[in-house]
Order: sequence, then C-alpha cells, then structure tokens
Amino acid sequence: MWHLDINTGNFSMTEVAQRIAAYLAECRCPEGIIFAIHLVVEELLTNVACHGHSPEIRLGIEMTAGHVLLEVVDSGVPFNPLEYEVQGLDQAFADREVGGMGIYLVKEMMDELSYTYKDGKNRLRAVKQFAP
Repeated sequence: MWHLDINTGNFSMTEVAQRIAAYLAECRCPEGIIFAIHLVVEELLTNVACHGHSPEIRLGIEMTAGHVLLEVVDSGVPFNPLEYEVQGLDQAFADREVGGMGIYLVKEMMDELSYTYKDGKNRLRAVKQFAP
C-alpha cells in the first residue's frame, strides 16, 4: 500500500492531489476513478483537519485489478462518518443548513465504506470499484 503522512497544520491539498494522481496514473488507474478518489480524499482530509483536531493524517492507497482501496487514519476526535445522517436533502439548496454534504458525497461516490476506532485512531476505509 502506498502511504502519505500529512501534517494537518500545513499541508497543500494541491500537492497531495498531485502525488495521489501520480501514483494512480503509474498504476494505470482510469482517469474517472482518479477524479473520484481526489474528491473523496479532499473531503476526508478537510474534515479531519478542520474538525478532527488531529496533528497528522496517514493516507494509504492501494490499487488492484478492479478497485482502489483508500485508507485514512488519524488520531483526532472519534467520529464515525457512516453514522452521520445528512439532513435536508429534500430541501432547496438555499434552505439547507451548512454542513454534511461532503460526507454525503463520500458515501455516494464510494462503493464500500468501513470505519473503526481503535487504540486512539480513527480508521476509515473506502473502496471504489471499476471495470479492469
């Protein structure tokens, strides 16, 4: 598994995205999947950095025939995004409360999600499948 350790105090999402794209392109990942992984990673890293209060995030990515596995590990506030219920999806955008749409995006874009909290670490695993 490819890993990237990210300091949440001073990371560049552009640099992170470039490194992810380079790794996935080297693995011959389809462009549409690279785009989906980029959006999901940006959302997850932003949430951890802004709300999780973790000094560091470990991002792991592994590509095999037909899927990309993404793992985000942090030592921040315990939070299971799979239990978060997005409110107001049936409301007009202007009438909705701010927040939650990023988690909704992650749930919609990925094919499998799992979460554990163990030994002071949040661990979110996400799988995106594609035709090899």
